[in-house]
Amino acid sequence: MPEMTRKRDPLRPELPERMAVPASVGTLPPRVPSEGHDAGHRERRNLGSRAELLRRIEAEYRDMPGLRLTLPQAQRLFGLRADIAVRVLTSLVDQALLRRDSTGAYVLNGHRP
Repeated sequence: MPEMTRKRDPLRPELPERMAVPASVGTLPPRVPSEGHDAGHRERRNLGSRAELLRRIEAEYRDMPGLRLTLPQAQRLFGLRADIAVRVLTSLVDQALLRRDSTGAYVLNGHRP
């Protein structure tokens, strides 16, 4: 029986059947965290726009001291996704600018309805 030969495709390079030396897996350099961030965590937020949003919300509450907003109302008023609204309002509560009343609404701290 004659030996079968494979046709060689000129566009496809020939690979050796067996490598003389096993292929080594290179090691990657260690990840160095960016200054002020955790290792491997890339900052996605625009800190300037976040600061502007915090100033805008603070201004709304200072302009209307009796303002009481639930989370869904704050989302609509400020045009925010739920997760962002929670983070921003929680930040303002942590800064003691806002507080949550007995119904869970966000009010200016120090203002009692």
